[in-house]
Amino acid sequence: MEVTMNGHSPCMQAYLDARLELAAKAQDISLKEYMEARMEAIGTAVVVAREEMTRRLESMNDLRAQLDNQARQFVTKAEHELVVNQLSELREFRASQEGKASVMLVIVTMGLAAAGLFVSIFALLKG
Repeated sequence: MEVTMNGHSPCMQAYLDARLELAAKAQDISLKEYMEARMEAIGTAVVVAREEMTRRLESMNDLRAQLDNQARQFVTKAEHELVVNQLSELREFRASQEGKASVMLVIVTMGLAAAGLFVSIFALLKG
């Protein structure tokens, strides 16, 4: 879509020119007055376009800020790997502690069995 100098499409530009000419003829104004009115209309269009562009840029900046904020809340790969490694270490530690507890139970059980055996042998020899 082709755009003219003041931001309108050629069709829209032709329409606006025709409307201004008709208005000028209907009011029987001079070419100078017609051109002043036209320049004023173009100036108003530029101001409106600038305001709209500013509004759009501000909304894009807001969106960019939201995306930056969201990106800062994500977990990085390094942080993720650190947590996974720490979790693996904790699991290994728990497994080793459970293994040590099992060994302790075996030792205690063997000690009690040995004590029971000595008591039984002592009772047999004495009795």
